Amino acid sequence: MAWLKKLAARLRAVWDGDAVHQDIDEELQIHIRMRTQENIERGMSPDDARRDAEERFGNTGRIRDMGWDVRGGGWLETFWQDVRYGARMLRKHPGFSLVAVVTLALGIGANTAIFSIVNGVLLRPLPYPEPDQLDTVFQQNSSMNRFGISVADFQGMEKEYAKIGSVAAFTHRAVTLTGGERPEQIKATFATAEFFKTLGVSPASGRTFVPGEDRPDTDPAVVISHGFWQRHLAGNTGIIGQRLTLDGIGYSVIGIMPPDFIAPASTIPEVWPILQLQMPKRRGPFTLRVIARRNNGVSEQQSREELQRIARGVFTQWSHTFPDANATYVSMPLKQALVGDIGKTLLVLLGAVGCVLLLASVNVANLLLARASTRQQEIAIRAALGAGRLRLVRQLFTESLLLAVLGGAARLLLAVWGVDMLLALSPGTIPRMDQVKVDGFVLGFAALGTFLSCLVFGLVPALYNVNPDLGEPLKGGGRGSAEVPSRRRLRDLLVIAEFALALPLLVGAGLMINSFMRLQQVKPGFEPDHLLTVRLPLPALKYQKEEQAANFHKEMIR
Repeated sequence: MAWLKKLAARLRAVWDGDAVHQDIDEELQIHIRMRTQENIERGMSPDDARRDAEERFGNTGRIRDMGWDVRGGGWLETFWQDVRYGARMLRKHPGFSLVAVVTLALGIGANTAIFSIVNGVLLRPLPYPEPDQLDTVFQQNSSMNRFGISVADFQGMEKEYAKIGSVAAFTHRAVTLTGGERPEQIKATFATAEFFKTLGVSPASGRTFVPGEDRPDTDPAVVISHGFWQRHLAGNTGIIGQRLTLDGIGYSVIGIMPPDFIAPASTIPEVWPILQLQMPKRRGPFTLRVIARRNNGVSEQQSREELQRIARGVFTQWSHTFPDANATYVSMPLKQALVGDIGKTLLVLLGAVGCVLLLASVNVANLLLARASTRQQEIAIRAALGAGRLRLVRQLFTESLLLAVLGGAARLLLAVWGVDMLLALSPGTIPRMDQVKVDGFVLGFAALGTFLSCLVFGLVPALYNVNPDLGEPLKGGGRGSAEVPSRRRLRDLLVIAEFALALPLLVGAGLMINSFMRLQQVKPGFEPDHLLTVRLPLPALKYQKEEQAANFHKEMIR
């Protein structure tokens, strides 16, 4: 806690400097009085004792300044002076200040917006307990051919995998909700009894599925989302135990999920009906998605080996219906499966906007160097009056820091607006977009980006602007004096860096536009004008067999 006391003392030195000076003076007087009293006790007269005490004590003004510096008032006071002077200089040149702030705001704002997506999609852990123990399971018969799980596969897997964890199956489907003013199609995720337990989540109200509830001879149950409960049921607290009619089947409402619950898929369902699995006659169709949770201490490699062992047994049992000697069960971390290959694209995009920020920083650094040519006489005079090189660098860097702070404040607005725009324009193929937001971690990244950009455009020009040779600016008269060769070389290097950064960005943007134009001109092999695609989900109660659904579609397209 000592550092807190020291920080409080230094802040007090800035905001209440008079009181601190008074404390120092009182402390000095106490020491002088003590020395005076000692002299009197030795036989000196009061006047001689006082005079001797002051002489032996030394220069009180210098000691007062040393005490002021020790208490933190010195450097904080000069820093506050630098801030006020820098603010006056920025107000004096509003055009330069506006250009610099807007340039930085665009660069940092773009980085913050893209990093918000990278953080939400790639970096943020899945919103479940111990998410690293969650895997997704699928079938694979070659390095490129992956497909889902059948009912026969899952039933064999569910029984055997229980030795090292739990598994659950689910599938997405649109269902028709009836019983209200008019039928409405909603998104549903049909899940087996272990679905919520495997994820490790609990409902906000009611309960989730219990073991055995996915058998065909049980009463169908459904868990609803918080949004569905609010929109369709007006937040009715007595909905637990009542029934919803989905595709003509009555489901008993058993639970309501919390508002922050996120399903492990890109599809955002409104309801989770129980997936009641009939006894299969063959392996297939492979429409189920499976998630697994490994028990504590079970590694990914152990899980893969167990799944391969289970696959050999299941495939042997059902070899007469679907022989495939090359296939097996494969698992991968659930987060990796959800994100897919989009991570590489997002990282490339983050690198591109990082180049934009670097380009903006170099641009502002060049502006500061150009502006410094009009301030050489001012800097030389301040140095001649006693300001050290470090003191001058600190003054110039403080002005750059003010620009960075103003640009950082503006970038918050741009970042929030940019994230909202990206969320509105993003295709549905990007996973976990519901996790994207500007949070404390993103703001910390933005603050780090602001500081690093300030180092690039602030510190380097400040070091070069402080010319060790004070005579040349004073002789030249300031404005008309020749530019220092080292500064000219730095400006040339910055211009080269700007071209080096801008050229790949322009080429990349041009290639993207060209690719987009070419995609617009690709002929699909038919005339797409006046053509529509139609999805027509059939009620499961009426069309329980595949033959019934096939006959319906044949009749429809006649």
